[in-house]
Amino acid sequence: MRVFLGVVVRRSGLEISERVQDAARRSLPFADGRGGVDSWASGDRQAQVFTWSNEPVQPDRPLLQRQGEDKAVFGFSGYTIGQPLDAELLLRGEPLGRQGGVWSAIGGSDGGVVSLTCASGAESVFYAETPELLVVGNRALLVHLVADPSGPHHDPVGLASIISAGYAVTDRSSFEGVRALRPATAVRLTPSGGLSVAPVEFAAEPLPLAEALRASVEPLRAAGEQVQLGLTGGRDSRLIVALLRAADVSVSTRTSGLPDDPDVIVATEVAAALGVPHRVTPPMGATVAESQVTVDVQGRLKEAVVLADGMLTGYDRVGRIDDVYKPAMNPFGGSGGEILRGYYAGAVKDPSDPAAVLTYMRGRLFGSAKRLTRDTRAAFEADAQVWLTDAERTGAAALEDFYVVQRTGRWTGAARGSASIGSLAQRPYLDHEVVRSVRAVSLAERMSERLIAELLDDLAPQLRNVRFAGRRWKFDESAPLDPRQREAWDARAPVIGAHGDQASFNWRLDLPEVRAELVSVVMDAPAAFWQIADRRRVEEMVLSERPSNRQEVMRTWHLATVAAALSNDFWASADSRLLPATSELTAPVPNALPPAAPSSGDRLRSLARRVRDRVRR
Repeated sequence: MRVFLGVVVRRSGLEISERVQDAARRSLPFADGRGGVDSWASGDRQAQVFTWSNEPVQPDRPLLQRQGEDKAVFGFSGYTIGQPLDAELLLRGEPLGRQGGVWSAIGGSDGGVVSLTCASGAESVFYAETPELLVVGNRALLVHLVADPSGPHHDPVGLASIISAGYAVTDRSSFEGVRALRPATAVRLTPSGGLSVAPVEFAAEPLPLAEALRASVEPLRAAGEQVQLGLTGGRDSRLIVALLRAADVSVSTRTSGLPDDPDVIVATEVAAALGVPHRVTPPMGATVAESQVTVDVQGRLKEAVVLADGMLTGYDRVGRIDDVYKPAMNPFGGSGGEILRGYYAGAVKDPSDPAAVLTYMRGRLFGSAKRLTRDTRAAFEADAQVWLTDAERTGAAALEDFYVVQRTGRWTGAARGSASIGSLAQRPYLDHEVVRSVRAVSLAERMSERLIAELLDDLAPQLRNVRFAGRRWKFDESAPLDPRQREAWDARAPVIGAHGDQASFNWRLDLPEVRAELVSVVMDAPAAFWQIADRRRVEEMVLSERPSNRQEVMRTWHLATVAAALSNDFWASADSRLLPATSELTAPVPNALPPAAPSSGDRLRSLARRVRDRVRR
């Protein structure tokens, strides 16, 4: 993990070094300076840049690159492919050339500080402005604590987004006054001009998509090392393994789940068709031994807050606090591949229907908004109105833009930033040049799924008749009239499980013991939480004997993450931040799970009694 921070001092003579180091101790998710620390200041010290990392020292990847007798400095997070980013162009604000990889960058000179995001936005950048300082960095809490050392002060509307949707659906963060930069956007800080945000310009036209995809994995072929790929039963990871095989990259595949999971069944078939090694592992995040499954709910919640600053729910474990960085580990996956299919635009039944588009957008934004207090909901809906306006104005194109800006830039950005504490995960679909190439293809072509299907046919024709989990290609939904074609069509029938294409057992959603633990966290939340969440509506959901569906449990994870963040002040303490928080729960293995667990029901009824007692008092 690489953390960078840029500061422009607006008041001459203000010393900020101690403030910055204190903010770092309170916000970094790893021991300060384990893998290196570097800093730079302009001659008048009005512009300053700081970096920290838990990665081993790498001479070919310095934390900061200096130019012109230390007159300017440049650094980045993530990884780049091809020629290094041109720091001079960056600092001068000129159009950039081609630059593969998944990255965000920062530069400093006598003129100020500039930072920018790549086209996927999957390496995040945050910024804040005060009368004294202009601050930018790739960790939201760090930026917040430098701007306001008296913090952390949470942003109720920013946290309302996590409760409602599970990730940030606007440019707000968890913290007061801290905003996120959109994909392919630059923020420039200058002592005289203040803070300005503008799209990044590119001198080079996008590459053809197939060429951009090949370039995104070229470093792996050159390195000659085996890639570990998480393979599912869907489209995206299937295309990645086909791409790696076509590029002569050694690859082994892994699928987490139970033998009857649709993903496990289909991934096994895909691996066999391609002749790549494949293994099936227990559900991720769980330890399975004999007849018991053991999971850690409290640990996941703390990791979500510390690693992602509360902007990714504990449902999604992506890293370990204070983890040891492993340079040789290169986990791969199909994250972000939905962009090839125009998601969310491609998910609407009739994307030409304005009402259907608007309804779908509302669903993405306000999934659990009814559980917010009246005032918070009104403020949150006003903040998110920009997306509804875009949907009314541009139709399905707004859904695709929302997917890239929010789902990829913010959700995947939070997940990727968290995971980078353990390894440099490469993601072809998030590659800067790949995203530019994909978005140059018409949305209609992507939504039909023809684009990704043709890529697969070119790379791995042997997969043409291997079925999917969940559903067919959109263009393959109607049965052919020709009997000879019908037989092959029938053989491609998608694999459907008890929960559609989802896992037959998901401990995060299906174990009553896990739900009871989440409910306990929610009901013990401090007053600040109940100023955001409507107590009556939350209790109606979480204190029911059983959840109505898996989605309801997912929303309980959202609530519990925000409750954990506020209960522990985002763990913004150097003493407690890196300490483990565990609450191991043990339950029967899936095939022994009873319809309901009396012990969990007892716990829920006990919680209900506690709530009633509080009200009476």
